[in-house]
Formats: sequence, structure tokens, C-alpha cells
Amino acid sequence: MNDELKNLQIYSEAQQASKANTSRKSQSHKAKEAWIKKGNKLALCVNDGCNRCVEVRSWSIGGKPSIKSECRSCSYARKSNKALEGITFHKKNYCENVDGFLGFKCRWTTDINDPDPACCFELDHLDGNHWNNTPENVKTLCCMCHRKKTALNKDADSTKDSSLRTRKN
Repeated sequence: MNDELKNLQIYSEAQQASKANTSRKSQSHKAKEAWIKKGNKLALCVNDGCNRCVEVRSWSIGGKPSIKSECRSCSYARKSNKALEGITFHKKNYCENVDGFLGFKCRWTTDINDPDPACCFELDHLDGNHWNNTPENVKTLCCMCHRKKTALNKDADSTKDSSLRTRKN
């Protein structure tokens, strides 16, 4: 029971952290309701043991979400170095391209003087589809490998359904 209370507290902290802009949240909430009303579903969090929907970055004018790989609770807990009972975080603290599986070897070394090297690692969808949130498709890459892979594969297509961001007029 103690672990359940701990998870509830972390979830509550994550919700409080997201309430910084109430007008944006209400717009986001309305967009999400409309999205679900049309029969759509959000992808599930990539973390093993989590069954919550991923966090939405923003909504396009057309009502399509730009999504993250994790739910808000998992993201908040992972960044706060807090464990969640029954959940294993997928994001690693190293680049998974150290063996060169992307066709080029990672040049990241532990000699780089970064006070927080974890900030340099990002989750990448190997097939470029943010809706394919399976652990086999989502890998942790250093920012250099992520950028190179994105450029080589032309993954940076801002018109993709999973990448659309809200446009400002």
C-alpha cells in the first residue's frame, strides 16, 4: 500500500507541475476530448508496466496531437529520479548506437565535460513514426546520433501526423 501512495503522490506532483498555464490546459483538454470523440486513441507510454497514454506536446489547428514517448507521470518521475512501482523506464543514460547499428558509430565519449550528460540523451522512433511506441522501435540516442539519423532518414517531416505542432498566425 505504501508504494501505491508513493505512486499517487508522484502522479499528483506531475499534475500540479502541469497546471502552470490553465488556459492552455483547457484548450488542450478540449482538443483531446474532440480527438477521442472522433474515435481516435493516443499511443501508450513506452515504459514497461505503464498503461497510461503518452503526453501531448501540443495540438495542431487541424486537431492532431504532437505526442511524446512517455506519459506525464513517468516523464516527471524519471526526471525527478523517483521510482514508480511496477514500472521500468525505457530511456537509458547512454547512447544505444555505441555498436553502430544505425550505420555509423556513435562519437559520444565519457570525456565530454557535461555536468548532466543525461540531458544529452533523447528517445528516437527508429521508423520515424511517433505512434509506433513499441520498445523495439524506440531507442535512446545521444543528441549527435539522433540529429544525424534524423537527417539521413529525412525523419524531420513536420507534416507527419505525429509531428504536427500548433501553428501561430
